[in-house]
Amino acid sequence: MTDQYSGHDRRRRGWYENSGTMLGVIVVLFIQAGGIIWWASGIEYRMRSVERMQASRSDIIQRVVRIETVLISMDKKLSEIQKNRPGPN
Repeated sequence: MTDQYSGHDRRRRGWYENSGTMLGVIVVLFIQAGGIIWWASGIEYRMRSVERMQASRSDIIQRVVRIETVLISMDKKLSEIQKNRPGPN
């Protein structure tokens, strides 16, 4: 019985003719690469939306900081008034 893929014939044929497995591996690698690119684009989209939300909320953060400083100054003034008030504290 002769082997149809003996030495010389096997070396003469290309990898794509030798085995369908290599072609399958290459297809799977391309599919995985496409999946990685798709996944990365989804992350990039989410990051952009988070950055947009933060930019729209920056004015709110500045307003909160201003309110905090006003409250701190009011608290100091109330403490001074209580110290200077005559009678029991």
